Amino acid sequence: MSKRKKTKDLFTTDQLEQWKDEVAEWWGAERLRYDHKRTVQLFQQWFRCSKKEAIQWEFNSREEPEKFIEHFLDNIIAEFGRKLLKKPVARLVGVTLSFQDGAQAVVEFQGTQYEHDVPGHAALIGQVHYRDGSRQTIFQRFISHPFWQCSHQTSTAKVASQ
Repeated sequence: MSKRKKTKDLFTTDQLEQWKDEVAEWWGAERLRYDHKRTVQLFQQWFRCSKKEAIQWEFNSREEPEKFIEHFLDNIIAEFGRKLLKKPVARLVGVTLSFQDGAQAVVEFQGTQYEHDVPGHAALIGQVHYRDGSRQTIFQRFISHPFWQCSHQTSTAKVASQ
């Protein structure tokens, strides 16, 4: 039995159905931000697949939304499973599906402004309890974009204290 299968078995059918609805609602709003080319790039990144496969998933996201949402949720669950320690899981406590909406960011660096599209993402977060009594917190990385390292600006202007 693969780790992915074991991870999916940790969740109830009701949880999976609820999460499908939540993913569908989030993706319905998020997809409006992307054209075809950007969506394909995101799917290559999110699903770790070839450009050809990403093009197929982009098509499915429009033409077969239920199939796409199931694939998207399977990907989220697989990502969660990759974060688990190599111990047998006893139970999951407080696991929720977390969404981060995408945004546009403008960064000024050395007098030049750069525009960046920060894609949204979804992940399972919470605490995992293992049989040996240990716990692991799994969380979403909200800022995983290198341009944030350049976002600090200095000023010679003095700020009046109040």
